[in-house]
Amino acid sequence: MKREEQIKEASIDFQIATNPRCIAGGAFADFAREMNVNQSFIEGAKWADQHPKEGLVDVEKVEQWIKECFAFLNDAGHHNFKVDKFIENFRIAMEE
Repeated sequence: MKREEQIKEASIDFQIATNPRCIAGGAFADFAREMNVNQSFIEGAKWADQHPKEGLVDVEKVEQWIKECFAFLNDAGHHNFKVDKFIENFRIAMEE
């Protein structure tokens, strides 16, 4: 199956699962599937394919920001924050 077909089928599955436009069976099943093509879903998938890195979190930048925040807290007298443990937990959460 080509990528375009995968996207179209996923758009139909999404539309039927969330807000079906047409429900039919038997002789009209193909018509019903075609009526449930979600063009917005398709355009969003195309955009995502063309921009694979958009919206991704730069974990290294976030890690640096966390270290700077913890340094500020430590300078303010709050020495009970464990930055390494926090970053370790952050990395685990980002992998899920």
